[in-house]
Amino acid sequence: MKRVKFVINTVKEEETICKIAKSNVDFYVSQKIIFTLPNKLIEEEYDLSRYENFKNYLEKWWSEDDEEFIEKLLVFFNKPLNTGFVVKLSNYGVLGSYSNKENIITINNCIKDIDFDPIRIIKHEITHILVEPFIEKYSIGHSEKEEIVNKVLEIICIQK
Repeated sequence: MKRVKFVINTVKEEETICKIAKSNVDFYVSQKIIFTLPNKLIEEEYDLSRYENFKNYLEKWWSEDDEEFIEKLLVFFNKPLNTGFVVKLSNYGVLGSYSNKENIITINNCIKDIDFDPIRIIKHEITHILVEPFIEKYSIGHSEKEEIVNKVLEIICIQK
């Protein structure tokens, strides 16, 4: 059962991501979070074939092992096994972000000069979605939240 669906952002969705990113630049800089913004109008930069190539790449490399990882994560958090996630493909914003209310992950295909493993980023963001209710309940800060997500990933990835 496929629990992850890959979709391409529209121009309007890309504009929304850029608006959010612009309003958070100070936070990104203070936390050393890498992000991208358009160099000109989004409509001028929007290249559907680039998005389609990235989508095809992700669909090719998303494997049964990755689906098994999600199953383990859902069991770990006591969530229904039919829980699904949408991965939206973007060229802007931070490397990866999430909406835990809608189970949506957004992944940026345009960040350069780093070790870019989109499958790992997707898993990281899915973990964020499942951890977020605890983060909100206990008012946990950004750095601690990242540590928790990384520890959960470590636990899930070493389970056999």
